[in-house]
Amino acid sequence: MKTLILLTIISLLSVSVSAQSPSPPDPPPTEEWSLQRLDLEVTVDPEGEKVVVNGTLTVRLEEESSNGPALILNSRENVMQFRSLSAEGVSAVFFPFPENPVVQVALLKLPRSFTKGDTLEIAFAAESSKQSSQFVARDDVVFASWVEFWYPIPASVDKGPSSPAAPGTTRFILPKGWRSVGNGELTSSTSTGTNTIEVWGSDEPAARSFVAAPFVQVTEVERDGRTISFFLLKERTSADAQAGALASALSAMERRFGPYPYATYNVAEIPEGISFAAASEQGFIMVRSSVLDNESGSLPLFAHEAAHGWWGNLVRGDDPGGKMVSEALAQYGAVVAIESIEGRDAMVEFLRFSREGYNPLQCALGYFFMWNDGGDKPLMELAGDKWDHNIADSKGMWFYHMLRERMGDEIFFSTLRGLIRDFSSREFTSRQMTMNDLRAAFLAAAPDDKELAAFMGQWLDRHGAPVLRVDWWSIERGKKAELHIQQLQAGDPFVFPLDVFVQTADGRVVEHTINVDSATQTFEIDTPARPLEIRIDPHHRLLMWRPEFGPRPRQPDVKENLQ
Repeated sequence: MKTLILLTIISLLSVSVSAQSPSPPDPPPTEEWSLQRLDLEVTVDPEGEKVVVNGTLTVRLEEESSNGPALILNSRENVMQFRSLSAEGVSAVFFPFPENPVVQVALLKLPRSFTKGDTLEIAFAAESSKQSSQFVARDDVVFASWVEFWYPIPASVDKGPSSPAAPGTTRFILPKGWRSVGNGELTSSTSTGTNTIEVWGSDEPAARSFVAAPFVQVTEVERDGRTISFFLLKERTSADAQAGALASALSAMERRFGPYPYATYNVAEIPEGISFAAASEQGFIMVRSSVLDNESGSLPLFAHEAAHGWWGNLVRGDDPGGKMVSEALAQYGAVVAIESIEGRDAMVEFLRFSREGYNPLQCALGYFFMWNDGGDKPLMELAGDKWDHNIADSKGMWFYHMLRERMGDEIFFSTLRGLIRDFSSREFTSRQMTMNDLRAAFLAAAPDDKELAAFMGQWLDRHGAPVLRVDWWSIERGKKAELHIQQLQAGDPFVFPLDVFVQTADGRVVEHTINVDSATQTFEIDTPARPLEIRIDPHHRLLMWRPEFGPRPRQPDVKENLQ
């Protein structure tokens, strides 16, 4: 979500303001308010394929003075429409956000002044008008993710939306036979003649999401001291194995990222025909039926979605490089889980080739396929193009792997934990994290690494990856190996340390590390006996093209120049 810029052009918006609302007053509000409590009543109407939301929110002024807050509804799609919003008998003025018409702005101006720390209770009503990939109202399932901002969020000109997380309750009015999954814990469930009414509550701040469906089975499984609940559309016997995969992944990631941020972890089955296989919310995940058909559980999928608890839900990513904060770090959570549970060899295999039952594009093999298809772009520029999500989960995952290999586990993971602490959305006035924030944190954590900024720049700010042609031969009666390396990717050469293994005739293996920094280089490596074979990057520390990753990326302007 871009920072809100209400600016002075608001005075020019009268032509686009809805007919029932006058032009917004001038000057526009610049004060920051934060969300302190949120109580919602959500009426789910599957037959009408819509959602009606009523609620109250308490906001607090974080600046010195103000006459009232601005609030926004919607983020990426026009899924909700304000019906009313008021406080202390004063109704809001509604108008579209200038730079993104799907975002609705509600502006409250009260006839009194507030000072820093004052709170205000606001009542609102809204109704759905459209659907999106993460806001769906069908006759067989209704769900909404907080990322759609389907309930009002305080916002300011200077700092954009405040955190969407707040303690409070979500009360669901459902068709009879339907159940809900929300944030926090289910505190009550009652049935009337035609409806089921369920209330979810959280004493901790939570950004609100939900799933409602005709679940026929709710299964609780205890694993590693956790209760994992499965809300299922049909009876299944696979919950034990799937809960085991999920609990093991959570435990592995907690050792690296710190405690899992939420008290509950629920799994809600959603029917086929949804645009994603799984999606993570604060305290639960939504998983398509076909994923749950895998009775042994999908460790990478469960780990990736669980990792979103830290990366994407607790720490919210913003541009530039927002997908590298959310998607790529969640994918690296899957790498961490596989390494901890199955070992380094399994981790390397996943980095290189993904695995059966998981997205085949999210690995080195997939990255080079997308590059050949024209989908490559700098990681800092990933947005919403065809391949961007999968580039984040392939090349982006490899960026973190290479950064960890360079820095070592202690600095790498302690820096990530520090970022989680500093950008937690449980802070009412927290801001979203960009890759520039991450860069600054790692540079501060490793001041002695003088080349770290250049390393991060070449992997984040430019296209591609090393494409090497390697030739070698034996010289000086077989006592040396001469290694010739040419970089064939377009643009400036990459700079990187390259591990080289030399297998010799007497059965020994000699390991060297050379520094590659030019388009064409020749190295001499001393060997104790005649060299028989040379392998480069045998530990798979570097993302580079290899023949097993398919055709070499097409770069017609690059000419090979071997001597």
